[in-house]
Amino acid sequence: MAVAAGSQRRGTRRIVALIPAHNEEASIQLTIASLHAQIVRPDRIIVIADNCTDRTPALARGAGAEVMVTRGNTHKKAGAINDALERVLPSLSDQDAVLVQDADTFLDRGFLAATSRKLDDGFGAAGGNFRGRAGGGICGALQRNEYARYARDTARKQGRVLCITGVGTLLSVAALRDVVAGIRDDRLPDAGGGYAYSYATLTEDNWMTHALIHLGHRVVSPKEATMSTEVMLTWRELARQRLRWKRGAVEDLLGFGFTRRTIKGWGLQLASVLGILASIAYLGTLLASAWTGLHPHPVFLAITVVYGAERLVTVRSRGWKVALASATVVLEWGYDLYLQAVQVRALWGVIWRTQKSWLPEPCGIRQNAETEGGHPCTGRLPAQRCPRQAWPRISRRGWAISTPALSLSPWWACCSRSSGFCRSATPADQRPGPAAAGPGAASPTRRGYIMRIGRALRPLAWALLACVLLTAGWVAFMVADPFAGQRQQVLQQSLYRHWGSGPPTPVPPGTARAEAARYLRPDPIRLVTGQPFALIRVPALGRNWQFAIVEGTSLTQLALGPGHVPGTGLPGTLGNFVVAAHDVTAGNPFLHLAALRYPDKAYVYTRTRVYEYVIRSERVVKYSNVGVEYPVPGHPSEAPRRGLITLITCTPVTLEFTPWRIVVTGELVRATARR
Repeated sequence: MAVAAGSQRRGTRRIVALIPAHNEEASIQLTIASLHAQIVRPDRIIVIADNCTDRTPALARGAGAEVMVTRGNTHKKAGAINDALERVLPSLSDQDAVLVQDADTFLDRGFLAATSRKLDDGFGAAGGNFRGRAGGGICGALQRNEYARYARDTARKQGRVLCITGVGTLLSVAALRDVVAGIRDDRLPDAGGGYAYSYATLTEDNWMTHALIHLGHRVVSPKEATMSTEVMLTWRELARQRLRWKRGAVEDLLGFGFTRRTIKGWGLQLASVLGILASIAYLGTLLASAWTGLHPHPVFLAITVVYGAERLVTVRSRGWKVALASATVVLEWGYDLYLQAVQVRALWGVIWRTQKSWLPEPCGIRQNAETEGGHPCTGRLPAQRCPRQAWPRISRRGWAISTPALSLSPWWACCSRSSGFCRSATPADQRPGPAAAGPGAASPTRRGYIMRIGRALRPLAWALLACVLLTAGWVAFMVADPFAGQRQQVLQQSLYRHWGSGPPTPVPPGTARAEAARYLRPDPIRLVTGQPFALIRVPALGRNWQFAIVEGTSLTQLALGPGHVPGTGLPGTLGNFVVAAHDVTAGNPFLHLAALRYPDKAYVYTRTRVYEYVIRSERVVKYSNVGVEYPVPGHPSEAPRRGLITLITCTPVTLEFTPWRIVVTGELVRATARR
């Protein structure tokens, strides 16, 4: 027994430190040394050597710790801790405490003193705030920023947290015994056979937090309780870690249901989903700007500035260089998008009702005597591969996916704690009854909270997914408008038949002055609402950019293409020839209108004439500003002395109503005969 002499502790509380370790020879000695250096030192330090193949047990003994070796544990950290708790708890009193700490975590000197004070104040568990150690390049630096923000946020909330960290937490023995009793008498969701920590979850520490709060215990993470831990060194490792965290958090909420004690957790999940949707919308807007043009909006610019300021302020504790780097937003935003992508994958797994196990076996169940050390479902030994295929396959109850390192199956396919058999692998007529399951074992009478809540939420999830897909499909259809080209082709062919000629040829270069006298001899045009009467070409908008102009600007006419505003001038005449069109939909005719500048040209073709306009100006006005349509824009009483063309569309690009219009004005400089 490793007893720390001279410990300074209030009252007579004993502290037992449990350190689950799997091949941690690189850090185990420093971890134990950090415990010996505590102001309030633990009475016992127990290293749980979990399936170790290196020198971890020997190094732990040499550092002054007890070593407890597990055999055949397939539940990783939760299994190792439960094994130790089953041995240790009976010898402790309710006022004692158990420290659960990762083997790669180094506690700062005042950690146990700070957490012990919180237990004296009546808390059931006290966690801490961790810093990331060096390494990992940009990936590691961004994690260290994230941990710094978490510690700052926890301090501002006076230690109130939704989850006590598994990196290092001090739990009262009374609270642990209450959790054990809650599992046995079904006050808590099924723990998958776990003694105190659940085997039915990917995040045993988050589950323990919910269990403590559900039973009425308070949890806290005092700002004085600090420690350092390793960061994930690669993006792949980070994705695996966060996928487990995020999916486990959602499934734990499903297990504990929607109650006043879980409402904050549900609110956090809702906020994260809204954040994902906002990021998708923002990214979609940025990607669309390649076609629609970039139109910065003051509101979004202000949000970006606020985001950058928040990134800077929240990592000041890491130094001014790190703070300035965070204020550039780009890396931080990319990191947030990466984590959001991981969360989308986690939510996808929850919606498809898949149960994840980080073990070779399909269901992640501990070996037992009935299968001679093999898996209860298959009878195979741990060294053998899971017989399921590595590729996804559909079963009638959902997805069933497995690989040698990752097994996915419907979440109710886990083994029952009380019956000892696997429901997904054993036919109903071959399942053992209560007697066959062993003395004192109760037959399963319900599928558990997770299954029932998941089944109830499944229609909602499908409905939400259907709404998202339908909305995305509708937006894509409206923007792409696959029939717009066909409608334009029909209109242009109608014009050619009416003119008795084929498509017009491009205007040859020439001087404006040579044809100036022909301004006053335009083609006679008969206007019919909804019918085409001219063609417009703007080479700056594309080599093949050409649209037929119809009379009228109602939604019906604009759905065909550009429309002539009734009451304004005609091509080639003195006055203002005004044409309006959509920016998106109807073939996206004026999508890039804002890109036009002097000396870009616009050509209007009638039956026998080609009118060349040179772009002179571009501005943005309110939709109610009709002065831009006057023969002399802005001067309603002035007589026109030159021919103008005015092109109008909405801005910024959107499928919804916007009160702003972009107005591009050109001047008639040449009129020639069509060839």
